[in-house]
Amino acid sequence: MILLINIIVGFFGLMIGSFLNMLTIRLANEESLRTQRSYCPHCRHTLAAKDLIPVLSFLSLRGRCRYCRAPISWQYPLVELATALLFVLVFMKFTPTLIINESWGLSTLSFIRDFIFTAGLIALFVLDWRWYIVPDEVSIPLIIFAFAANIFLGMPLISLLWGMAIGGGLYFLLWSVARGRWVGSGDIRLGLLLGAMLGAKGTLTALFAAYIIGGIVAAILLATGLKKFGSKLPMGTFLTIGAFVALVYGNFLEQWFIIVGF
Repeated sequence: MILLINIIVGFFGLMIGSFLNMLTIRLANEESLRTQRSYCPHCRHTLAAKDLIPVLSFLSLRGRCRYCRAPISWQYPLVELATALLFVLVFMKFTPTLIINESWGLSTLSFIRDFIFTAGLIALFVLDWRWYIVPDEVSIPLIIFAFAANIFLGMPLISLLWGMAIGGGLYFLLWSVARGRWVGSGDIRLGLLLGAMLGAKGTLTALFAAYIIGGIVAAILLATGLKKFGSKLPMGTFLTIGAFVALVYGNFLEQWFIIVGF
């Protein structure tokens, strides 16, 4: 039963990943999300349903547009596969509760909430990594949804407020001191999102994970010559990764911090 649900969740993730590709590209190009069907960015030809099957269309077309043979960005299959994988990881977090307690009611609402969180984080990751933007169209609705959903599901209000103060306050301070040279204003909204999603403890865990991951990536980029000292790195990408790590593995990390004396 659980295996079948994981497979269904994976297929659902592929479809959501396809939507996230459309969302991020149109937001980056400042295009409407409603008025136009999907099209090839090179020849502008409207795509048929057979061109939009997640991953399979990319593979069958060998990474090229059916109509103009221009290369298709690898973003499409990678985001679709990543969304499927992350959705399965989110669902697996709830699997022990479902098996042991057979508690589907509240758990169902919780993993639907976490699916929405994950989809939003993937969109923000892609937008900041590729285009260095954190659009209000994604971050603000996600903050509002996260705050309302967590209140509904019983997360303490004080924890959410402290989390938003920690996350948003940290990046507001950095932005104010450096006048936008160190971090962008979008990082302030991401900090608020961490708090609204994760509460106080989760926000601290996410920040810790983000800076550890960011440091490792920066070291690799410097060692391979892909970046130089002083090069710009999109902090939002690491915040979204840290947020997902805290969302799925936060309890484990908090226990580990206690054991090692953090």
